[in-house]
Amino acid sequence: MKPNGTIYRLATDKDIPVLEALVEKSLPWTDKTPFGIPTIVAEKKGEIVGLLARNPNADSLLTEPMVAPNGVIYMRLIEAYENASIS
Repeated sequence: MKPNGTIYRLATDKDIPVLEALVEKSLPWTDKTPFGIPTIVAEKKGEIVGLLARNPNADSLLTEPMVAPNGVIYMRLIEAYENASIS
């Protein structure tokens, strides 16, 4: 997906430090949660601006954390998560 110059993709290991910093900045009250598979990132102009991850420590499917700068990216992250193919 690439609407309005924002790319939605699966996170890679090299993204983890950026994702941790984004969560710390946006959700400082949350505990540090590992990022499960899939973790979807929203990237705009080469910068990660949002994410939606699965919490691998939860007893059930729990998607957290989620960070998005606006409602459109929020909605598109959910859509990308739904469409993620996991092998």
